[in-house]
Amino acid sequence: TSSSSFSSSTLDFLFFFTVGILDGGKKEVFKMLNNLEIIDISNNLGDTKSLITHPATTTHYSLGQEGRKEAGISDGMIRLSVGIEHIDDILADLDKGFAAAV
Repeated sequence: TSSSSFSSSTLDFLFFFTVGILDGGKKEVFKMLNNLEIIDISNNLGDTKSLITHPATTTHYSLGQEGRKEAGISDGMIRLSVGIEHIDDILADLDKGFAAAV
């Protein structure tokens, strides 16, 4: 029994991923983000819609470059909140974005 206000069906779709795989840094990340069609860019994650953000220029920007480095936040890192869209659509959108970045 959970005391959470989320129903189990809601929890089935609430996933967050942090990925630091774009070695080219900020330039590659924004190429990737700007080529997404289904996933929206947002500073606030946690919605029924898939959302993506670049922590180094949004949520962790105020830490400064040295603070982000200490926190493990690289310029090539993205955070993804997976929504309720069909998984095949989400994966296809990510594939398209990553293909544009490299």
